[in-house]
Amino acid sequence: MSVLENLRNLPEEIIHENLEKLNIKNTGNFRRNTLNLKNFYFENVETLYNHLPMCTHKYLEIALKDDSEKVFDDEFRDIWSTFEDLGLSDSSVSNITEDTISFINRYSEANNLQNYPKETFEKIIEEALEKNNFPSEEDIQKRYFEAIDKEIGTVLFEFLENNAELREKENYILKLINGIIEIHGSLDVDETFKILKKLEIDLSYDQAKRFIISKVPDTLFDYNDVIIVHDRDFDDYFRGKFVKNTIKDIHPLETYLNTDFRI
Repeated sequence: MSVLENLRNLPEEIIHENLEKLNIKNTGNFRRNTLNLKNFYFENVETLYNHLPMCTHKYLEIALKDDSEKVFDDEFRDIWSTFEDLGLSDSSVSNITEDTISFINRYSEANNLQNYPKETFEKIIEEALEKNNFPSEEDIQKRYFEAIDKEIGTVLFEFLENNAELREKENYILKLINGIIEIHGSLDVDETFKILKKLEIDLSYDQAKRFIISKVPDTLFDYNDVIIVHDRDFDDYFRGKFVKNTIKDIHPLETYLNTDFRI
């Protein structure tokens, strides 16, 4: 489906969020709002890309290939909800995935499969899915790539192909922020920005916040702030034990850049 069709299949509240995110006036008319969003995407490609994850270039490169070998790697998981919410992809693939998961859970419970060995469980489920006309894993993998609107996908891909310096800068900043997270632990945007400013990184607060929200993997949001949370802290966060770290000692730039980020 086209971007406009995708947008018009989204809930109105998500359309409003997109308008606010991109600083587009809300006309109060759903059809006019979706048309304005669609036009904005094609006329302001760089601004649109600023709100997309780091792996967008790689994702589009695979999606736009004609060959049949398309593997939806784990690194693309975060990208999918972003593309859906912006209307860049057909959301029906997520519905298929949700229906499949729901069926597996019901079938497993009805047939007491919970304690079966993993290989046996997977074989039984695979046969049940096929018997009930669910798409195969390979088909779903392809659909994740095929569901993107090819017109906007091509425009974005050509923009990124022609802006290698932008991608290099983003990779540099991501490596730096990953090093900051690894050394200092869980931080909010304010504390992260303090380090970036001290290191004389050319980013305004708003640019840094947008980068962290859109580009940095494993970012967790609450309603009041944006929290960068390393995977190892997730359990503590959800048990209410999360404590925001405060930066005391800022290290030299090279220290952060030469620190491996362990997931």
